[in-house]
Amino acid sequence: SHLWMSATAANLGPRFRVLGSKAAFTIRGVDSQEDALAAGRRPGDPGWGQEPETAWGTLGLLDDVHPVPSELGAYQQFYETIRDGGLPVPPIEAEYTLRIIEAAITSANERKVTHP
Repeated sequence: SHLWMSATAANLGPRFRVLGSKAAFTIRGVDSQEDALAAGRRPGDPGWGQEPETAWGTLGLLDDVHPVPSELGAYQQFYETIRDGGLPVPPIEAEYTLRIIEAAITSANERKVTHP
């Protein structure tokens, strides 16, 4: 895993990128819900959370990439879950994620495979 961020970089890369041995998936730009909120639109408005085709991610290898329609965005569901007393991620899954990150750090530092 490689996490990277910058608010001042002269040339921004993809917002999200998943690399595999047979293909890569990349998304550039920000979620359109941010712009929609800034423009005064609200969840429930027609077309809410729908990304324009120009914002879709791409999937493929080298020059053979194809657009992939985005799932509908729904920021509000995250906050509704918390409002209603739920957790967006079960604690056991959050704990396991932390164990994986810690094992990756240990593996890198010790130069050997470490399991969570």
